[in-house]
Amino acid sequence: MKIFAKNRALEELGRAFMAEMNEYAKQQESEIFNVVRIERSVQVVSAPFFGLMAYSASPAQFGTNLNNSEAYGQLALAIPLQACAELKNAANLMGKMVVVRRGGCMFMEKARFAQNAGAVGVIVVDNEIDTSYETSPLFSMSGDNLLEDDIKIPVVFLFALQAQKLLNQHFRRPITVRLGGWHANPRDFFVDYLKTVGQTKPSTSLRAEPLPVFNTINQMLAMTPDFKSIRINFRFGATDRKSQMEEKQVLVEQNTALFSAFFTIESDESRHQILHSIRCIAYYALGLEGALDVGELTRLFVLLPEMAPVEQSAVSSEVMDQFDSLGKFGRTTSVVCGIRGEMEYVSCEVLRH
Repeated sequence: MKIFAKNRALEELGRAFMAEMNEYAKQQESEIFNVVRIERSVQVVSAPFFGLMAYSASPAQFGTNLNNSEAYGQLALAIPLQACAELKNAANLMGKMVVVRRGGCMFMEKARFAQNAGAVGVIVVDNEIDTSYETSPLFSMSGDNLLEDDIKIPVVFLFALQAQKLLNQHFRRPITVRLGGWHANPRDFFVDYLKTVGQTKPSTSLRAEPLPVFNTINQMLAMTPDFKSIRINFRFGATDRKSQMEEKQVLVEQNTALFSAFFTIESDESRHQILHSIRCIAYYALGLEGALDVGELTRLFVLLPEMAPVEQSAVSSEVMDQFDSLGKFGRTTSVVCGIRGEMEYVSCEVLRH
């Protein structure tokens, strides 16, 4: 049945009303999506990351609610990874944060098998390629409505790109992971770490261990193949620890600007963080010991594998002229920073030539 407006005024009112209702419906849809998009956090809290390596994850509609709790455990992979049957390596999963792969059975089943093996938490990783938290559709792992929720541990979902970065670190070294409802402050993890080792500031000497062997790529930057040590050659000219602060500032900024021409990195944010760390190291080399802390060094070493030093032959002649001009009236100041021991802590030593 069709209903016609009796006059033009009523017709206009009707159109205005329908437009308002359409706008209201859009707002309601947006609010619903915002409610569904609940973020969870996966953080690597062991040295040398201390929570700086953090990934946004999707939640589960079952298990422990991470809005008011958190869980910690060393990362371990389930065998079989799909975790749709009793885990063959259950004896090694007690107290661990267990990684399982999406597919083959319900999420709740995977979590149950991991829980039965003694896991303190479960990270489900996507089985599709190139999915990402930032670009993938809204997602929340559903439970089994026919069964009681018997999962007593937290469960989160990582899309493929975030999962791959996490697993890359796992395959390099044992890592401890935190699951939470938000990204915790890395400073808190580092302070707790210092309490356990009884150290109040970063070590400033590498003398206890031999200096590493570097692959020298260009005149300003050299790294070891395992990314555990870096050497930076600063040109401070005649400026040294006794110079005026204004003079130090000029040289530090000149060296930092030059350093940006000696390496490449895809992310602008990572480039900014690296240059900030280099700036702090330069001030430290000029006697401002408070400019350098373990947090800055840790951040640098987290990003180091992403850096690609520029070959000396590819550095522009203009940049090299500026670099050489800074060293005409003084010695080169090299700073070697590295990870000491088995990823225990980072340290720096100033070497002058």
